Amino acid sequence: MNIGIILYSETGNTLAVAQRVADTLQAAGHTAEIRQVTILSRDKADAPVVLKTAPTVEGFDLLIFAAPVQAFSLCRAMTQYLKQLKTVPSVPIGCYVTQGLPKKWMGGNRAYNTMRSLLMSHGAMEPVRLGHVHWKSSEREEQIAQLVSATAKFAATAQ
Repeated sequence: MNIGIILYSETGNTLAVAQRVADTLQAAGHTAEIRQVTILSRDKADAPVVLKTAPTVEGFDLLIFAAPVQAFSLCRAMTQYLKQLKTVPSVPIGCYVTQGLPKKWMGGNRAYNTMRSLLMSHGAMEPVRLGHVHWKSSEREEQIAQLVSATAKFAATAQ
């Protein structure tokens, strides 16, 4: 199965999780390609987000979208990216978020729901929530392992 992992990572945390996901999927015999959304640098936090790269989502059998939580919401870069998509292929989709704050209700649930609604507004199938990593949690490694396992199972059942 050809799997696309589309993500935005500002600090490298979301990307580090995506790499572990990709490694596990590849070990299971899948092709997993990470494509990053990037932005032009911003001098101020409230400056408009201008996308530098906006990866295509076509050509995959399964898609995974990932992004950090920022200011109790889905990060502005991923929000901008998802808004500009024309269509999303009718393939299975999974999503995960990373965040620094310790509880899902501190933005994680809202970020996932925003990602879900933006994807579905472009014709996507109902996304599967794969996981949520609290970066400062003492359980971070366990959360990553659960997310990686859930993603591997998702890919196996989507075939």
